[in-house]
Amino acid sequence: MFLVGTVGFNLIALIGLRSNYVTELVTAVGALEFWGAILYLSVASSIVAFMLYNYSTSVISPVRSASFSNLITVVSVLAGLILLKESMSLPQLICCALIIIGVFGVNR
Repeated sequence: MFLVGTVGFNLIALIGLRSNYVTELVTAVGALEFWGAILYLSVASSIVAFMLYNYSTSVISPVRSASFSNLITVVSVLAGLILLKESMSLPQLICCALIIIGVFGVNR
């Protein structure tokens, strides 16, 4: 999954930036924010999240644990609202409500 993402997004960047690709890549690699994002995505979002998911399946049933993983989308939307000051559209609100209702229904 990481390999496909790396190849895919670099291909898109290469097509979009053309001759500026290498310059932009070197600039990004030299930025502290880049390495912070890499560490967050590789350690916190992947390794720690997977370990917590495995722990949750040992405490509650795998079905319940898997249903809670659907809340990732809701948390992502809320993080965009709070941290990035993004706006929320009516379809996003409806879908978040449906996800929460679905998770509640499965766990009830």
